[in-house]
Amino acid sequence: MQNETKPRDMIQFFYSQEGWNLQKPQLILSVTGGAQKFTIPHRMKKAFKHGLIKAAASTGAWIITGGTNTGVMRLVGEAVADEFHVCNLTVLGIATWGKIAFRDQMQVRSLSITSSFLGF
Repeated sequence: MQNETKPRDMIQFFYSQEGWNLQKPQLILSVTGGAQKFTIPHRMKKAFKHGLIKAAASTGAWIITGGTNTGVMRLVGEAVADEFHVCNLTVLGIATWGKIAFRDQMQVRSLSITSSFLGF
């Protein structure tokens, strides 16, 4: 089975009633970094998390990361987990297919999509 999704089909899935029914973003915040453990002072960590969520929520932005549970991507996940009950955010984790646990359960045939990551 092929594990590649055409960008056109994924965009259609994002916005369709049959898919995720997302609103188009006003801004996209792409947060990238090394996928390795790192430490930062508590105050910096708290400021980053608060600032990221405030920026995304106040602008209608989507947050996009590499979708793994390490490094700065983990920090993004923690920020979203801390605030998901307060504001409506769209967060996409685009991980390497081989790194996704239970990936065989995520294969979708509708809209010609053969694989999609449903969140972190």
